[in-house]
Amino acid sequence: MIDSVSHILPNFHAMTISRYQELVLSDWFWLGMMVIMVIAISSLSYYYAKYRKNVRLVESLIKGQTREELAWKRQEILEKAKLSSVKAGKLWVEFDESLVYSPDKDKLYNTLDADHFFNGKTLAYGLTSSRLLAATPTFLTAIGVLGTFIGLTIGLRGLQVNADDVDTLRLGIASMINGAAIAFLTSVWGVGLSLLLNVIEKLVERRALKRINELQHKIDFLYPRMPAEHSLIHIAESSQASKESLQELHERIGDRLQETVSGMSDAMQQAISDSLNNVMAPAIQSLVDNASNQSNEVLEKLVSNFMEGMKTAGSEQTKALGTAAEEVNQAVTSMSTRMDDLFTKLTEQQQRSGEHVETTSRELSGQLDRQRETAMEQQSALAEKFESFMTRMTESMDTQFHQASERDEQRKRAHEESLQRISEDQASAIQRQVSLVEERDQVRAAQFEEQQKAIEERFSGLVEKLVNEQQELMRQVGEASRTANQHLTGISYQYEKLSSALSEVASSAERSSQNMTNSSAQLGTLSANLHKATVLLDERVSAVTESLEKVSTRNSEVLSGISEHARALASMQEAISDAARQLDSAAKFANEGFSELGSRNDEFIRKLRDEFMQLGDSLSEQVENIEKQAEEWLKAYSQEVREQVSERMEAWNTNTLSFADQMKRTVTAISGIVDDLERR
Repeated sequence: MIDSVSHILPNFHAMTISRYQELVLSDWFWLGMMVIMVIAISSLSYYYAKYRKNVRLVESLIKGQTREELAWKRQEILEKAKLSSVKAGKLWVEFDESLVYSPDKDKLYNTLDADHFFNGKTLAYGLTSSRLLAATPTFLTAIGVLGTFIGLTIGLRGLQVNADDVDTLRLGIASMINGAAIAFLTSVWGVGLSLLLNVIEKLVERRALKRINELQHKIDFLYPRMPAEHSLIHIAESSQASKESLQELHERIGDRLQETVSGMSDAMQQAISDSLNNVMAPAIQSLVDNASNQSNEVLEKLVSNFMEGMKTAGSEQTKALGTAAEEVNQAVTSMSTRMDDLFTKLTEQQQRSGEHVETTSRELSGQLDRQRETAMEQQSALAEKFESFMTRMTESMDTQFHQASERDEQRKRAHEESLQRISEDQASAIQRQVSLVEERDQVRAAQFEEQQKAIEERFSGLVEKLVNEQQELMRQVGEASRTANQHLTGISYQYEKLSSALSEVASSAERSSQNMTNSSAQLGTLSANLHKATVLLDERVSAVTESLEKVSTRNSEVLSGISEHARALASMQEAISDAARQLDSAAKFANEGFSELGSRNDEFIRKLRDEFMQLGDSLSEQVENIEKQAEEWLKAYSQEVREQVSERMEAWNTNTLSFADQMKRTVTAISGIVDDLERR
């Protein structure tokens, strides 16, 4: 065991001054690491000693102290801290600046915790916050690793692998082993010293922090903390006491003033009353007489002025009411004229729209008739083409059969002699060829049937497409008609709302006339005229509503006529389908005719759709124009009525307010005169 441990120890005998030349590389690394270790331990001891001085000073300052004695011993403790040369003395001076007395000066309170002044950074700076001392174990480990790599490099450099001599190889291996020994020796000492220094440093730091925490708890116990809220409470109590003192002072001043006033002598009061009776009584009596005479004259003048003002105000009010009635009559007359013009224009537009609808329906009927005639002409032309085609095909078939029969006879005559020489094998070959021809004819017949079926399906698809497009067109026409009906219904509903609003206006006008009947009888005429205008407007609106209903009924009739035409077209399409089924044998040759029919039908549908779109657009534009024009007229009428009514009401309010103000001033003057008379 001792021998194995001796292998990791350096050569201490060679470390003397006389034999230092015998030191190897590992010994020099060991010496360097030991020097770093000694410096680290010395620094740790130095900082620990400083820490102990600081802690002992603070402990000596609070040793044997109680909370009751700290207040009157504060100056003594402060002087003791100032006399000390340790850093903790300056910290205590700063701590003393944060101390405050209690209101009775018997206790000391701290405004900051002890941790703010006495902590690891202030009392044990080198132990807890020295980064160089904390990095020393890392330095030792790095030096050990560096020695390891250097030793391995030296050992590998002495190894000669290419040498043929055994002794040379042996020397190289020995050099490599010595280098490895140096390498591992430096690593062992570096890691070991790093571990030892780390343990020592952490133990010392932990002990120092533990003692500092105990010291903080003792200081916090002796010097309780006074929060800012406590000071605010004291300030509030002082403010309350000041408020109570001010209230008592106010009461005392009032009492003293009352005592001073009540202390006036009776003789002074008697002298004042005698002087008033002897000097002021005659003057006051003459003043009362003059005031009585003047008040009678003023009262007479005020009454006469009041009566004249009442007459003037009544005449002005009568004139204003007459003017208002005339203007209202004019407004009602102009409104009736405008409404007549409006209804006339509405009637004309309704007639024009009805004529336009009738014209459109006639054009649509004419187009449908022309389309029916075109379809019949196309059907007759198609039948003629089919008949001519069948005739030509029959003639060509007869010619071909005749030619074939002639060729067969010639072949028979030509082959009668050769048939006798044909053997049974040739007969069998002919039979096989005949069977092949028959099979080929069957295939051709099947292909012809398939082509015929495809043509039939294509034609039926075209017919169905035509029917669907016509149905869609009819649906669009129906929707356009329903939309027009909805617009017309909306217009009628707006006219009804207008009539109800005008009825409310009439009722409000009647109420206004009833309220103003006490002032003038002419407003009754105004309300009657307004009522008549409202009734007339209701009649005109109902007439417009009835005319709009007639237009909607006429549109419904047009829609039913269009539906009948659509049904006629559907029946015509069924007839065309029947004719198409009869023309199955000639479908291949009639493809061009059917394509032409489809293009014409598409053109007809497109034209019909364009006509209906134009009709719908024109109807919508006419309805919108009617709505806009009616809305503008109604807005102008309502604005004019509102302005005239507001002007008359403002004039009425102005006259009424002036009259009321004059009456108020008159009544105030009369009440003042009456009060003066009563006081006399």
